[in-house]
Amino acid sequence: MGIIEIENNSFACRRENDFAVITLKEQAMKILATVRAKEELMSVLSSIENESDIKGLAVIDSVEYPGDTEYKHFLEDLLEGRLHEGKIRYFQIYQTSIHQFLSIIFNFSVPIVSGMNGNMAPEDFGITLAFDFRLATEKTTFMFPNLHLGFPPSGVLSYLLIQNIGRFKAFDLLLTKSYISSVEAFDLGLITQLVSEEELEYQCIEKLKEMSNFPSYAISETRRLLQPDLSKVEKHIDATLESSLRNLHLMKA
Repeated sequence: MGIIEIENNSFACRRENDFAVITLKEQAMKILATVRAKEELMSVLSSIENESDIKGLAVIDSVEYPGDTEYKHFLEDLLEGRLHEGKIRYFQIYQTSIHQFLSIIFNFSVPIVSGMNGNMAPEDFGITLAFDFRLATEKTTFMFPNLHLGFPPSGVLSYLLIQNIGRFKAFDLLLTKSYISSVEAFDLGLITQLVSEEELEYQCIEKLKEMSNFPSYAISETRRLLQPDLSKVEKHIDATLESSLRNLHLMKA
């Protein structure tokens, strides 16, 4: 049995009756590229899985998108790790982390609900598209800056967007928008529910309570059957990272 209650610079986790609540913090963006932060979150997720009386997980994300300049620097630092032997581990950690987290989410035995508030980075929104439900406040905005910065869209975001709204709508969205509002996302079916900022966490837990009326084994099997093929998602993410690397070469030529 693992430890559910934890708090560090990247996230906090606590138990709320029959449910676990993870709150992402300002340093959450570094989880995917930092071994210690990644392992701590994976350990907590494993602990939640092993607690047989936990009936669902809510992930509350109010971490602000850092802005186009900092986000571009993040992508450049990540990709340049493939160009320089001394930094390649940074790239590999990020790539492996994306695969590992998606595998956990796809195979999670209890429902996962995302609660979003603020400006969401592409990777943040992309990963939540693998969740069962997504709640957002009306002030939430979903950022798609990659094309404007000279890179293809985030791999996890682009693949799961296609799964959710189809290839043509996803293509149009990513090529014509640098961001969309939560209202637009709701109209597209990407958001389950619009809620107030004050009720975000409460409504996430209420959604989990609704799901707890069903047998856990039925939820688990339904989640497994409705998720896309993980190997195809991983292949798409890897291809996107390689495409981004080629674009970085062209920018620096």
